[in-house]
Amino acid sequence: MDEFKLTLEKKQEITKDFRTDIETVNILERVYNDLPITEQYLAHVIRAMESYIRKTTGNQFFCIFCEPSLNGLGVGSAQYFHEKYFVIHIDPAMAEKDLRVYLAHELGHLFIIAIVNESLAPRERLDVNDNAEPLSSIFGIFTMADKNDFYRNNKKSPRQSRGVF
Repeated sequence: MDEFKLTLEKKQEITKDFRTDIETVNILERVYNDLPITEQYLAHVIRAMESYIRKTTGNQFFCIFCEPSLNGLGVGSAQYFHEKYFVIHIDPAMAEKDLRVYLAHELGHLFIIAIVNESLAPRERLDVNDNAEPLSSIFGIFTMADKNDFYRNNKKSPRQSRGVF
């Protein structure tokens, strides 16, 4: 079943929807595929990213925290404390599917800042100031497509997200 595989056509759709280029999508995909996070639960993605950042920064205590948003704002955000930790503020009232997509997107911010750009030469680094949201969403798409593929054998799984592509 290739429903959740990233084909050239799907990549071209991503470049159009997120106003980026195919080379950027290919860079993100290449770095994503180098991480040991495919075919795992979303929680394992978090732990794999922690492990990777611990190795690359030398900070064996680096953690990713998911905490309820402050004062029940109903929206989320994330904060990166350079090489120390990453906090994702979530709305605990979100439906599980929405929360999974949101977490994948927020993890995309960390992926771009601490993994992709750190693995590229300075001149090749991605512009996170202007492109942070679309680039993070692209990571979210990679992650959710991979997780949907992981759950594909269970048609009744509430964790399968529809409309990723």
